[in-house]
Amino acid sequence: MTWVRLDDGFADHPKVIAAGPFAAVLQVRAMCYASRHLTDGFIPAVIVPNLVADFAVDHDWPTRMLESRLWEVAPGGGGYLVHDFLDYNPSREETEQARENKQKAGRARAKQGADAQQMLSTCSADAQQYPHPHPHPHPQKQKRKAKDHPTPAADGGREEAGATNHGQSPNGAGPSHTPPWGHPEALVELYNRLAPPGLARVTRLSPARRDKAKRYLTQFPEQKFWTRCFTELGFSSFLQGMHPQQGHEGFRGDFDWLLTKGRDGTENAVKVAEGKYRDIAGGVAS
Repeated sequence: MTWVRLDDGFADHPKVIAAGPFAAVLQVRAMCYASRHLTDGFIPAVIVPNLVADFAVDHDWPTRMLESRLWEVAPGGGGYLVHDFLDYNPSREETEQARENKQKAGRARAKQGADAQQMLSTCSADAQQYPHPHPHPHPQKQKRKAKDHPTPAADGGREEAGATNHGQSPNGAGPSHTPPWGHPEALVELYNRLAPPGLARVTRLSPARRDKAKRYLTQFPEQKFWTRCFTELGFSSFLQGMHPQQGHEGFRGDFDWLLTKGRDGTENAVKVAEGKYRDIAGGVAS
């Protein structure tokens, strides 16, 4: 479907007033016909009787439109041209190009969504091997500092207090085991694995980061939520710092930012997981 552009002063234009109300109606109908059929303002002579079929006044309407200079005789004959039609309305070529661009954008969004869904499915399948730990009967007794009380790992050994980074312990001493889901270390490992290359990896799980990670894991315990959140980062050029906005130069939507709230009081992780920062035509979604 196309649209026709009509100046808001159309009804008061001297040409329209001189031509009369029926001519004004005919002009609008002619413009709609040209826009719908992409004729660049051309009105075939054989179409004119259809455009005035319900007029109560019998008149030589093409002559009236020509005398009022609302129409012009088409150079090739066979009809008329709406005066200055292309000055206010897109041409056939422009309309078809816009439609093609819209279709391409739609296909690109569909492919992007399918790729994201496939990534989410793959990550969710890989994560099944790490079951959620059984809750402790007294959670408050588990609040210990990691440097003094390392958490038992799933294989019976001891996990590092720092974050997993590309299969290495934070100090680079050797490979570290992926902790079971529900621990801050597991959240960091998932972020380091799924976040796009432009965002810095977490290399040290400080006490402050650990506390925030625990609070957010308590509030949003499902691994699927965080998988979607970290995956969405790759679909936002703004969060990756590729297209900074005024007043946000140097901004990155990294791990620490995700564990904070926006000005509206909503958790940033929630808005990212919902796709509100995903790229759209002309900018980001929100």
